[in-house]
Amino acid sequence: MAKFFMLVTNEASAAQQVLLRGLFRHSGFGWWHHFPQAWMLTTLKEEADVTMLREAIMAMTPGLQFFVFEMQPARWAGYAPNRSGQWLDAVFFKRSDS
Repeated sequence: MAKFFMLVTNEASAAQQVLLRGLFRHSGFGWWHHFPQAWMLTTLKEEADVTMLREAIMAMTPGLQFFVFEMQPARWAGYAPNRSGQWLDAVFFKRSDS
């Protein structure tokens, strides 16, 4: 079953964002990162949780301030380029139906 997370950072630098993308890619997460300091994450790994993410992010980007939330997506609304909504519908929220 898919798991869903929201990561919100406080002014992650470009270098820190590169490190975060590498961490998510290496750890098997899909992500949506259209807004500069927010990441929506999804994974099929049952062992993934907010504590694991917190520890990995702290180790990768010391000093970065952030929050990680586990989510159970049900409904959403927003405004962004069409491709953003397409990915959310096709990947992120499709997994929530499984």
